[in-house]
Amino acid sequence: MEPIALQKTRAWTIRNIERLFGTRQLRGLSTSMVKLGLRGLGVKNFGDVSGGNEEWFLRKTLTALREPVCADIGANIGEYTLMCRKHGARKVLAFEPAPATFQTLIENTRSDPAIECIHSAVGERDGVAEFFVPERSDESPLASRDATITSFLNDPYNKISVPLIKLDDFVQARGLQLHFIKIDVEGYELEVFQGASGTIATQRPIIQFEFNSHHLYRRQNLLDFAAVLKEYALYRLASSSLIPLDPEHYLSNLFVYQNIIAIPNEMTALKAMFR
Repeated sequence: MEPIALQKTRAWTIRNIERLFGTRQLRGLSTSMVKLGLRGLGVKNFGDVSGGNEEWFLRKTLTALREPVCADIGANIGEYTLMCRKHGARKVLAFEPAPATFQTLIENTRSDPAIECIHSAVGERDGVAEFFVPERSDESPLASRDATITSFLNDPYNKISVPLIKLDDFVQARGLQLHFIKIDVEGYELEVFQGASGTIATQRPIIQFEFNSHHLYRRQNLLDFAAVLKEYALYRLASSSLIPLDPEHYLSNLFVYQNIIAIPNEMTALKAMFR
């Protein structure tokens, strides 16, 4: 056991460091250090998809899966879809509901027959969903089922109706086996999981999904995602590393941009690759 005197010395040192970094004079430095540290941990580390931490993860994962079938849900203009093909995906299903964005997706991927573009949102049911898109789609390619949680709330936007697909039904109808799923649907990731519960339970794909301020506005946290990702290990995608997450820990519930990786518990060899 550590001597009591050493324990007291350590506690005294920590308290004084806390006081020092809490002073008005060092407040700016403290804030900058916290932000820099969080970026290193994969929080608010915006950047190009290609050539960054997402490509690093995708290259290692798809190589290990050996010609997997991938679903890119919220494919936008196709950058991630093309990266899947670049790193060995045998087929990619690219789902995108926003009409103008979908046309760009078609143009960007038309030369690759292994990419199938589906003009639809993906969610908790089959049917039709209201969708909000900015009037100037050239300025913002983002779209959402809830305009109040988007970055274009104060700009002119249109409400449209788009097809809505439940992934379980789509997979069953096509007789598909999915090995990897990427989800970026502006705050409606949990609905995608709800509609894919059967696929997740039986096919056990690796999943990447975005977690950010949209989930704060929708009163969702990482515990909600852990509940539908039973027997999966959760990680945050950082710079050339995966950081294990405890859904109950406060550092796991930071409501700013980050990519969460879910790997089935039984994939021990794959998880060992990222230790």
